[in-house]
Amino acid sequence: MRGVMLWGVVALAGAGCATARHVQQDRDGGVIAMSSNSSGHREKAMKLIADHVGPDYQIVDEREVVTGQSTRNHADTQKELTAHSEIPFLPAQRQTTVTTTTTSDVTEWHITYRRRGASPPPPTVVQPAAAQVPALEKPLPSGGVTGGGVTQTPAK
Repeated sequence: MRGVMLWGVVALAGAGCATARHVQQDRDGGVIAMSSNSSGHREKAMKLIADHVGPDYQIVDEREVVTGQSTRNHADTQKELTAHSEIPFLPAQRQTTVTTTTTSDVTEWHITYRRRGASPPPPTVVQPAAAQVPALEKPLPSGGVTGGGVTQTPAK
C-alpha cells in the first residue's frame, strides 16, 4: 500500500511539469515552448528539435512570450474592540478589510528553429481587423447628431 501511495505522489508531481512542447511545426522547422529557460527544459527542447529536423539545425530566435494573465486577490481583515457609540458599557467591534489585487503576465520561453540549409519561411504578417464603424442614419450636421444612445460629432 505504501508503494502505491508513493507512486501516486510521484505521478502527481510530474503531471504539472511539462518541460517542452511544439507549438508550431512544419517540414523544416518550428517553435518549441517551455515554461522557463532552465537547463532541464532546454535539454528537452534541443532533443525535440533534433528529433524533428536532425542534428544540423539553427536557432533562429529565442524570446519570452506572454501567453495570458494571472490575477490574485488577497484580503486582510482586522477586528478591533471599541466602545459602543450609543451605549458606553456595551462592547462593539470595528472591522477593517484591505483588499489587494495583483495582475501579472503569464509567460513561456519560445525557441524558433529551422533545419540548417533550409530556405527561411515566409514572414508572417498580421493584418489588423477592419474597424467596424456603424452606418449613420442621417448625415452629420455641423453640430453632430445623436442616435442610438451614441453622440457622434464630425472630425475637424
